Amino acid sequence: MRLVTLQESEILITLIALSLLLFSAFVFGSLIEKIKGPRVVGEIIGGMILGGSCLFLLFPDFMKNIFFAYPEEGKVLNIFYQLGLIFLMFLSGYNTDIEIDKKNSIWSARNLAHMQKCIFLDRDGTINKYKGLIANENAFELEENAA
Repeated sequence: MRLVTLQESEILITLIALSLLLFSAFVFGSLIEKIKGPRVVGEIIGGMILGGSCLFLLFPDFMKNIFFAYPEEGKVLNIFYQLGLIFLMFLSGYNTDIEIDKKNSIWSARNLAHMQKCIFLDRDGTINKYKGLIANENAFELEENAA
């Protein structure tokens, strides 16, 4: 197996592409924040504007020279995309502020004090018998030896 590294020009164009993406996310995130919207929505809109939705249609040659400058650029940018997605999910969970008010605490106390039926289904449907849309909990049946 031979390890092939990027040339200096390829590294430079990748850094330019990342800079444009980050700048676009920052600008649109700030604009959406000013109108009292969530910053992440603006960041997503910024990515859409740089993608095939807007600027790619208006300036195809310019965008191809930045985002398709060499064959492996998509793979390199995909690594940063995946890391950004993981970071976004982490921040979404980290910034979630759960406050308990009287209404929620009454609801929580009611659920904790009185046991309720709970159904756990496997995604591939191997635990429960398929009966279509179940409107009544009594219609739900487990497969034999599934529990």
